[in-house]
Amino acid sequence: MKGRRAPGNLALSAFLALAAAGHAIGQEVHQKKAPAGAPAEWEHSASLYGYLIPDGSDYLVPMILSDRGHLHLEGRYNYESAKTGSIFAGWNFSAGTTCLFEATAMGAVIFGDVRGAAPAYRMTLEYKRFDLYTEGEYVFDSEGSEGDFFYAWTEVSYRPVDWFRVGLIGQRTRLYETGLDIQRGILLGFTKGNMDFTGYVLNFDLDNPTGVLAATISY
Repeated sequence: MKGRRAPGNLALSAFLALAAAGHAIGQEVHQKKAPAGAPAEWEHSASLYGYLIPDGSDYLVPMILSDRGHLHLEGRYNYESAKTGSIFAGWNFSAGTTCLFEATAMGAVIFGDVRGAAPAYRMTLEYKRFDLYTEGEYVFDSEGSEGDFFYAWTEVSYRPVDWFRVGLIGQRTRLYETGLDIQRGILLGFTKGNMDFTGYVLNFDLDNPTGVLAATISY
């Protein structure tokens, strides 16, 4: 948004405010499990990411995910580029108990200001209170190979208690310019019931860091 002042300070202030709000959250998450042999049910989640861009326009990235057994469906907007949507379909895999590994192999159709297709993935590795999450896609631009690009988002976090996590974040995107090929930063996350709230500060060592606020609901 034009005319917005001190975006870096706004990002840091929002991040600290989110941290302060976390002191009021102390509810553990209990996941309901279907009885053995029961057919798989649909599981859905909706996320909204708000980017606070220094010296640029802030924007929102909504995402909707649906899973039923191995089947995975997903929709994103403003992820690959502004005014661009993408629809994914994929297959879920999982292995392990003490160390849980989950992965989804996907393919996407991209439309809007950018048009093309993309192979993509999501992966999660959980061990005790440590989590590794990564997602990525390689966009093949229908306008020519000069528009091809690899997008990636990776988080490593630790949960000292069930409702709070802290960690590191890395991102590769071309939706906005920072002068860095790979952006890096820190995260704080809070969980209450079926809601997750996370704040990120990317490139905090620069004069004007980028702030990201995210909210996810599962149902």
